[in-house]
Amino acid sequence: MDCSGKVVTVDKEIANVRVRQDACDQCRSCVLYPRKTKGNVVVRALNTHGAEVGDEVSLSVSGRKVIWASAVLFLIPLCGLLSGYFIGAYLVSLAVSWSPEALGVIFAFTFLAISYYPVRLLGKRTSFEFVIDSIAPTGVEPPGLADDHKS
Repeated sequence: MDCSGKVVTVDKEIANVRVRQDACDQCRSCVLYPRKTKGNVVVRALNTHGAEVGDEVSLSVSGRKVIWASAVLFLIPLCGLLSGYFIGAYLVSLAVSWSPEALGVIFAFTFLAISYYPVRLLGKRTSFEFVIDSIAPTGVEPPGLADDHKS
């Protein structure tokens, strides 16, 4: 799964690359990134080719990493929600005289909130989803980014 973008900052082996959200119709993995500006998103990429600020680059992401990220993002909180409900409704309700359903809901949302901590930790690990594959020749704009300079 490939897309292209423009390098906006470089810090050693990590480059922040501005990618147009509609440029990656196949995987759409950059849609999950929070740093959006005017239809673009800034993604972190492993800078394997020594790209510099302003370079037009081609990025790639493996399908396996996209599926792994989706599983982490959705399955861990779902497991937290379900396990919290069952712990609250069945285990804690034996010791407390509250309604089992009320305890289940309280514990479900508590465990859901707690479950985002491992998601955050896994999201910060050093394995990057995006890797810079190549640097475009000078003067060649990736599709969709040429319009940004005219406004």
